Amino acid sequence: MKKIILFTGLIISLGISWVVYAQNKAKSRTETVTEYDKKAKKFITHKESYVIYNSNGDIIEEYGYDKKGTVNKHIKTEYNSFGKKNKEIHYKDNTSAVKYIVEFVYDSRGLKTEELEKTADGSKTTSKRVFTYGF
Repeated sequence: MKKIILFTGLIISLGISWVVYAQNKAKSRTETVTEYDKKAKKFITHKESYVIYNSNGDIIEEYGYDKKGTVNKHIKTEYNSFGKKNKEIHYKDNTSAVKYIVEFVYDSRGLKTEELEKTADGSKTTSKRVFTYGF
């Protein structure tokens, strides 16, 4: 009986590991939503988001869509050599024009200490978010 339980636990563990591995190795993910439209009196499906991952499983680009399929969010993300988020470039809706940039600052332990929102050209900080930790 113990062997069966142990074997079952091993199989479940391997299955969970495979799912996590597959999710981490995905190149992209599309999310769709189906909602009932009272006016049209039918269900309508539309793409809500599209995400692109790098080989480490980190998001490098993401898009958001409205119900008509128009891009209403576009963000590119860059990472530093330690795999920490370094910069987000936020674009104006459905264009290639930069809306603003967010830069991330970390301390020597790798803890995020600041998020700096900057103008489109990165020359001026428009807002600053500070993170402190208690140990």
